[in-house]
Amino acid sequence: MKLFTGLAFLVLSLNVNAAFITFDESNLSGHGAQATSGGFNVTNGGLNLEVFGNYWASLAPIDISTLNDSVLSFDFMTTNVGEINGIGFDNDGEIRTGGLVFNFGGTQSYGNQDFARALTANVWYNITIDLANYDLTSFNRMLFIADQDQSGRSTTSNFRNLLVTTPSNVVDVPEPGTALMLALVLAGLGFSARQKR
Repeated sequence: MKLFTGLAFLVLSLNVNAAFITFDESNLSGHGAQATSGGFNVTNGGLNLEVFGNYWASLAPIDISTLNDSVLSFDFMTTNVGEINGIGFDNDGEIRTGGLVFNFGGTQSYGNQDFARALTANVWYNITIDLANYDLTSFNRMLFIADQDQSGRSTTSNFRNLLVTTPSNVVDVPEPGTALMLALVLAGLGFSARQKR
């Protein structure tokens, strides 16, 4: 069984492309009226992004075709839960005109709640979004959100290790039949018997 599992993993690994999103300050800016105070910091060679205050950072331009039918996974943490802590997509500087926002658990129920939870400050959460379940075709920028409009308060959103995984020519590996399982067991027993000699 270990042999089959190893072979199945190898077959699946050969059919997946994966790449990290690397942040560069020259491609980041405030997102229109949603960037009223605060800002962002890029650290760890571009693998980490901190957004703070009351600020939506826009990563643009991006090639949405590289995200369609992909899985986005990353670590997220806030040091102070805000009204909206999350990510999003848009095609202009005004989110009210039809963007897509994933709210990870801020105090407001704004945006898509598929990944919302009761956030605890200073705890890293691993988030995985299958982007194939959402229509991204009209977007050209990605948003990183630390929203806190209340006077005298701020929030932070920390993102690290954003990995985009895209299946390519994925082959469906069927479950092994009885004959194949029997052959694998017998091969394993034969190998085990040879090792004992």
